[in-house]
Amino acid sequence: MWQGVKPRPREKCRESGKNGTCVTRQRIAFAPPDAAAAAERYFSAVAEANGWTFHWEFGAAEDDEPGTYRN
Repeated sequence: MWQGVKPRPREKCRESGKNGTCVTRQRIAFAPPDAAAAAERYFSAVAEANGWTFHWEFGAAEDDEPGTYRN
């Protein structure tokens, strides 16, 4: 396989079984679903305690692309 002008080796690790032998201590960690709401509650409490005023609202979004880690 070529990437630009460089040849890049390619191996199908799924077929060779190499994926099954790979072990790592790293883990993907996601925030809990209510983390954005908790941050907003905390920020609002601090703002109110300090007399801050804002003319905007907090918002949150959740985007998920199917197969994100395979694309």
